[in-house]
Formats: sequence, structure tokens, C-alpha cells
Amino acid sequence: QDILTYLDRSFFTGVGGNMAMANVIAEINQRIGSGFTWNNEITDTFKGPESGNTMSFRDLLQKACEATRAVCYVGRDEVINVKRYGFSDSVCSYDFDKVVQAPQISSDQRITKVTCEYGDGLSRSAEDRDPSEIEQEVKMNPDLINTAALAQSYADFLLEENRKYKYDFTGRGNPELNLGDTITVFDKYGNSHEAIVMSHNLSYDGGLTETIHALGGVIE
Repeated sequence: QDILTYLDRSFFTGVGGNMAMANVIAEINQRIGSGFTWNNEITDTFKGPESGNTMSFRDLLQKACEATRAVCYVGRDEVINVKRYGFSDSVCSYDFDKVVQAPQISSDQRITKVTCEYGDGLSRSAEDRDPSEIEQEVKMNPDLINTAALAQSYADFLLEENRKYKYDFTGRGNPELNLGDTITVFDKYGNSHEAIVMSHNLSYDGGLTETIHALGGVIE
């Protein structure tokens, strides 16, 4: 709880220019006495905010993770964890013996193009559209992104994520499950699907249950 409270505090970032994550992490560790490190091979330097000069540590970490395809969460050991977003070995299978409510599988409207801005009049795009399709473009101007390479990586990532199926269901409660874990979900026909946990909420009312939102399986 102390860590979560601290993460809601404001951090001075300056206006514009570049901001090194090493400075942010050093201050977090100094204040809460943790051993948090930022190990992300994509980048460790971000663009400062265009207006205002503060944001909370929570917002900063969230935006940094969004920009670099990572998942950040405070573990049960009260340590801040950052891990690369992506499929790995499945840690749990959710068949009909482990679910309270059958998985609801859905998808968003198909997006054919994502454009990511990273400076004044500068942008990079990712597109995948059949000649017969109407272009559905999403334009993004995310905080922190400051290079063409990072903007392109972000656009590629968002285009693929939009095409993933979404799984929402209630399970019998697995306290060892973490954000970013890969799980196996069985649909009503008994087919198995791998998905990445994006939201995991536990509740207790005489018995432990969990609500899970996960992404997986690219829509063709």
C-alpha cells in the first residue's frame, strides 16, 4: 500500500526535452527503498511533457510501458515489476472446471492504419488493408515517444493489438496469477486459445473468485 500511495505522487519532469528513466527509477528506489530496475531493450529515454511539468509516478510508468510494450505492476512481494508484453509459456489453463462464467470472446472494429506522432509534424504509420477494405485510421500522439523508431514500433504494436480477440470471464480464483502472464482459455466448443492477462481482480465472499480480461489470437 505504501508503494501504491507513493506512485500517485507527482514527479518533476521538466517541459519538453528528453527524460531519462534512470533518473525516475533512482528517485523511486530512494523514496521507497526498493530495488526496482528498468530493463527495457527498446529505449530508456523519453520525451518530456509538452505542457505542465509534473505527472505522477504511476502515470509516468504506465506511459513508459505503453510506449515500449511492457507490463508494470506491484507484486505481492511489494516489488514493482516490469516485464515485456508478449506470449510465453502458459501458467494456467481455464477449462470448465475452473471458470464460474464462460469466457465472453469479442473483437473491436477492424483498424487498418495506425499513425503515431512523435514531434512537430512528424509521424510514423503502420498499415494493413485489403484493396476492398475502407480505411479505418487511428491517430495517436502518445506522451514520452520521441524518436521515429519508437513511434514506428508503437504504431506496429497498436495495429496488431487491435486485431486480437478479447477474453472476459470469471474464474475460481488464482492468487498466483500476474499481469502479463500467458494463460490457456477454453471456449464453449472445447477449443483452446492462448491469451495474455491484462486485468486480474480477486474478490472474496465466502470463496475466492477472479475476473480476468485477456488478449490473444490475431483476427484474420
